Amino acid sequence: MDRIVHWLEVFSHFLDPLLLVTERVELTRGARGSWRASSPHRKGGHYIEQIQSYWSSHMAPGIHVFEVPKKEGGLRRLLDNRISLYKLEVFCHVVELGGVSRTAEHLRVAQPAITAHIRSLEKRLSVKLLYRSGRSVFPTEEGLYVYRWASEIASRAREMEREIAGLSDGTKGSVVVSSSMSAGSYILPEILSQFVTTYPDARIMMFATDPQEAAEATKGGICDFALVIADELESESELEAEQLGEEELLLVAAPNTEPVEDNVPRDRLTDLPFVSPPLALQRRRMEDRQLWKLGISQRRVVIELGHPEAMKTAAQRGLGIAMLFRSAVEDDLANGSLREVRIDSYNRMSLPVLLIRRRDKHFSPLQQLLYDTVKDRILGSTRQSALSEA
Repeated sequence: MDRIVHWLEVFSHFLDPLLLVTERVELTRGARGSWRASSPHRKGGHYIEQIQSYWSSHMAPGIHVFEVPKKEGGLRRLLDNRISLYKLEVFCHVVELGGVSRTAEHLRVAQPAITAHIRSLEKRLSVKLLYRSGRSVFPTEEGLYVYRWASEIASRAREMEREIAGLSDGTKGSVVVSSSMSAGSYILPEILSQFVTTYPDARIMMFATDPQEAAEATKGGICDFALVIADELESESELEAEQLGEEELLLVAAPNTEPVEDNVPRDRLTDLPFVSPPLALQRRRMEDRQLWKLGISQRRVVIELGHPEAMKTAAQRGLGIAMLFRSAVEDDLANGSLREVRIDSYNRMSLPVLLIRRRDKHFSPLQQLLYDTVKDRILGSTRQSALSEA
């Protein structure tokens, strides 16, 4: 008789893919459709019922060799199913905060409890996850792999909780929004506040960071969507970015400070003091790109501040000129604490306002409602601005 080999996937109907300890089983199908275990492979007789049920119509008479899990003592998991989500979250906190005591303080639990969770996780995974250097702890090479996996699991779990909580009439649940600094400080607060006033059972959380980090948070499921002002983002096929409008980037200075005039030639900018973000921030690189388009590659930065409110305060104190979005300085221009400095013969600079979501993201009704609200409000403001200028 012909000998036909069938691999483990034959039994994918019944088996967890982590059940990987297998043995060879040889079964013979007779001409009338009967099955029997061929000597010496009689251990596989307990699979005959499954084979008859699922595969009889596909099997010709002959000897069939199956690679199947062992019946006794062979079904083991590569990952212990007693690893809880909470243990993974605790481990992620330890890595991110750099210590057990800091994690205990952050979670408001006793330090021995954190240590016990880490030891339990190491035992379940059979690897050393952390090592100590000075007063801090760091992930081992294996720990780094586990951290990446665990942080994604934890993020997806929180994302699922938010979606399940919002499976109602769209008025309850939670939404997490990420944003760039200016969008999160001057555009979103009013929209989110009005939304919560209308839907008091909604739980909204928003955090502001660099535009690229906001996009990464959206990609990783840490937040549900993001609103950023940015001229450049790393291309991510998993993300969908819709431009809702543009935000003007203005040069502003305090009254009666350099430059005294409200219109300056482009070359003058290289001599003026600037209040700018730190070099490490994407916001600083964005400023540099805008000035480079004007032919300015060098400037004199007198202080570096990481938030637009801090930059605005420094400019009001007369430390230098600052590049800030119109939404950040509208009130200050109106009350005279700041004034706009224009560049002769050049139009105002502006950057795209982008609403970002993951392409495969399934919104709960509440998340969809807030997403649409943010979109409609910003599009409405953009149309109103265009009508005013016309």
